[in-house]
Amino acid sequence: MKWTRLVVVLLSAGLLIGTANSKAQTDPALQVVYSHFIGTWSGTDEYRSDRGMITVPVAITIIETKNQKALKLDYVYSQKGKKDYQHLIRFMILDPVNGTVTLNWEHESKEHYKATGLNEFMKTGYGTFGFSIETLSENGGPIVNSCTFQLTANTLSYTWGESWNPPTNLTTGSWKLSRVLPAQLPSR
Repeated sequence: MKWTRLVVVLLSAGLLIGTANSKAQTDPALQVVYSHFIGTWSGTDEYRSDRGMITVPVAITIIETKNQKALKLDYVYSQKGKKDYQHLIRFMILDPVNGTVTLNWEHESKEHYKATGLNEFMKTGYGTFGFSIETLSENGGPIVNSCTFQLTANTLSYTWGESWNPPTNLTTGSWKLSRVLPAQLPSR
């Protein structure tokens, strides 16, 4: 009987310590920055296709994940019932300590990008930061995929691009969004 009580006490203490440690790992500065992203944003996505540049309406609702370590971006393209309607979910983790940004679409593997300007961005939670990753093309040459984010209190924009040798820079997508006030929320 004494052993049972001891085990229960030790397990309870372990759970309390584990909970305290997980909360202590949440960076207060990062929480402030994440709070600037939270909300619904509406605008356009202009992306490159075989037919040239195409512009579609998009709304992105951003919330913090339950563990407060990432942002969940809930994309709705066009409107339900329309040909170009899509609903996608992406996660984004900003890590200023390691200078990385991690992205993944729901149910897909994570991609780790090298960040630039993230420390400066962290000072106010507004401004510009970028990130990039180098991959290999079909012929084995390096391709750099990069993204530049710009955030103000009422606007969010970001642009994806590719560059490779010989020096070529190609914009592959550009999102221009404004913060939506609760009365302006689009119907899904």
